[in-house]
Amino acid sequence: MADPTPITARLQDLLAYPREELDVELKGWLDPSDLGHKADLAKALIALTNHGGGHVVIGFREAGGLWEPDPGRPQNLDSFSQDLINGIVAGYAEPGFHCQLHLVSHPQMGDVFPVIVVPGIQATPVRSKRDGPQDANNKPRHVNINTYYIRRPGPKSEPPQTGQEWDQLIRRCVRASKDELVATIAGFFSGAAPVQVGQPLAHPMATLNAWKKEAESQRLALMSKPEDRKVYQQGTWTCTYVLKGNLKKPSLAEFFQVLQRVQGHETGWPVWWVATRKELAPYPIEDLIECWLKEANQSDAAHSDYWLGSPRGCMYLFRGYQEDAAERLTPGKVFDLTIPVWRVAECLLHAERLAVEMGDATSFVDLEFIWAGLEGRTLSAWASPMRFMFGGRTSKQDKVRSVITVKADQIRGSLPALAAEITKPLYAAFEFFEPPATLAAEEITKMLGRSG
Repeated sequence: MADPTPITARLQDLLAYPREELDVELKGWLDPSDLGHKADLAKALIALTNHGGGHVVIGFREAGGLWEPDPGRPQNLDSFSQDLINGIVAGYAEPGFHCQLHLVSHPQMGDVFPVIVVPGIQATPVRSKRDGPQDANNKPRHVNINTYYIRRPGPKSEPPQTGQEWDQLIRRCVRASKDELVATIAGFFSGAAPVQVGQPLAHPMATLNAWKKEAESQRLALMSKPEDRKVYQQGTWTCTYVLKGNLKKPSLAEFFQVLQRVQGHETGWPVWWVATRKELAPYPIEDLIECWLKEANQSDAAHSDYWLGSPRGCMYLFRGYQEDAAERLTPGKVFDLTIPVWRVAECLLHAERLAVEMGDATSFVDLEFIWAGLEGRTLSAWASPMRFMFGGRTSKQDKVRSVITVKADQIRGSLPALAAEITKPLYAAFEFFEPPATLAAEEITKMLGRSG
């Protein structure tokens, strides 16, 4: 079997461990000719775009609290087309938006499932512009005209029901409007160096270093057996960050709810993922929240995350490389060009959201990234084959560390520049490689769903 395309590889994560979350909705097999099914899907698409984006995965059903493939698979998937999805959005949503349909093969089973990538909200919230088909009582099914749908706890796609939910929807619209302006400006200055956003301190990383030492000690104690560490033997990357500001002091239970709210949906396997299945779910450990996804139905380190969080505003993530689990790639020999930009941007956005939830959007954030297991790896455009690499560049050093301090409220506006600055020493380890000046901006634009 050939390696999956980059976008397919990311979406396969949704199939490998199917789950319903605020940014992921799972549905059984739909009949594209059924008006009720179309209306039901339209409501989900509207709710997800108002939520900030997400995915609809078709072909799964819930059984005993777990999700499994729906046995009612059609003989072929010819009726699931991009035109079908565009037609549903055009028929029900105002203003319209563009979703992407991908037919994705399950990484273990091989069966193909439709996955719809829903973009984030624009400057205007989306409402339904027509009723769904009538039921036996002459009432609209699934969708009511002139209704705004959002994702609510459950998760469910419903109209906002509290003032806070309306406030969140409005804030997302305002932020989307600001992001469009920032993206336009970044297009002109994507090659410029980032602004100086660091905080001058006598010991700028003391808190971060203490937290990392605590987190590393906790991880090593948990992974005490050689078989626990074997999956990570080819190499790993870590992100550690701490918030410094006028932060709230939540209880551990309150902080767990915060982590549920701030987890991202930029990729199919987000950083600091808060799983809900019992054997994968985070758990309290003294005054911390710990998670080890070693039972995530995956055999590779890229899906065996370990993370630790503290209500003091401290986060730690430990993960292997996606390249080491790819078919036709020799583990430990390839390092992808664009994946680090995506991962760094995900971590930065997570820190921004956490700062807001912790009550101080102007907090300073100390971040450290470490890439280990680099020696002997060759830089490759595996996940982005359109970016042709001239000649192999191989790293002779095993580890790269990059640190930065930034104000949380400056992260989104400086995201491409920050990602470029953080990954600069990483790329330099590969025989002084300097990526194109536009690389970070272009890849982050893709990640945020602003381009096809």
